[in-house]
Amino acid sequence: MIRHGELEVDPAARTVRRDGKLVEMSPREFSVLWVLLQARGRVLSRQQIEEHLYSWGTAVESNAVEVHIHHLR
Repeated sequence: MIRHGELEVDPAARTVRRDGKLVEMSPREFSVLWVLLQARGRVLSRQQIEEHLYSWGTAVESNAVEVHIHHLR
């Protein structure tokens, strides 16, 4: 379990709670959140985030990461 402010993230169950309430999110949104939490205090480029999320040879739409981050906000 990782706690960051109001968030409690359980990577094993892939669940997120904010103020104790379950937050619904897609698997990809959870992955983006997880990457960002692991990099706390550091700035990641879109390319760095994509490298954590997508395997080699996977086509990535130009704004996919931005869309996931928008949903997290």
